[in-house]
Amino acid sequence: MKITAFVINTRKEKNIPDILEIIKYTQKKDAIVMLLKKEAETLSLPHIGYAPAEIRKKASIIISLGGDGTLLRAVRHFIESGQLFFPINLGSLGFLSVTGKNDAFGGLDRLFMGDFKVDERMVSRARLYRGKKLADTFNFLNDLVISKGSYSRIISLELFQGKIPVSVYNADGLIISTPTGSTAYSLSAGGPVMHPRADVLCVTPISAHTLTLRPLVLPASEKISVLVSGRTEKAFLSADGQYHIELLPGDIVHIERSPKKAKIVNPAGINYFDIMRYKLNWGK
Repeated sequence: MKITAFVINTRKEKNIPDILEIIKYTQKKDAIVMLLKKEAETLSLPHIGYAPAEIRKKASIIISLGGDGTLLRAVRHFIESGQLFFPINLGSLGFLSVTGKNDAFGGLDRLFMGDFKVDERMVSRARLYRGKKLADTFNFLNDLVISKGSYSRIISLELFQGKIPVSVYNADGLIISTPTGSTAYSLSAGGPVMHPRADVLCVTPISAHTLTLRPLVLPASEKISVLVSGRTEKAFLSADGQYHIELLPGDIVHIERSPKKAKIVNPAGINYFDIMRYKLNWGK
């Protein structure tokens, strides 16, 4: 008997009936269902609500119900425990969730029959140092953004590959994108589309003051670092659009490939370029 956990976007009330139907259908597949406590209470299902630590210990599959943001949240919570992630897209676009609500039941059938492929996606790990002290550690599947936030003044950021200085960016900010995140904020800022199996990171400036500073693709095998220059009064860091922290002058963020990979279930066997043609209207 499989133990399945759900991570759910409960903020869109119109999706609640579909969410309840999918949970009910999963229970009919002879699976034990677990929900995060707060989400279980929102759905009036407190008897199947659990703390994240219990889900990490017991569940073998994490099903995200929502959009790409819901999957990113699921990965952030559970990447360290090595579960499979099965995203079901209840939103509109969704680059990571190839299964929509119209084929959710068929996808669940294939999932429990073992008829699926697994796409392994690179996850990056960031360590924030303030002075010589480690202030925080966090993972991201899509991107890490350091920006000026709502302030009108540009910020100054110094980029290093290992110990080698790369450049100083006087800009609105920098986007450090994984291949998976290349179709997110980085793409809208002029960055390249990168195949998800590419072992690279992309550094994309946001409105750089120097026109020759263009997106830069670097090997993920080497650590990169971003130093907040002393000329910057204040900056803000966001990881996957969900983790947020204020940065101070002198803060440094070290970024490297995580030993963990996000194992994303693809029950329909849809390839990456099918998604690009459909989502981005390539060739139409």
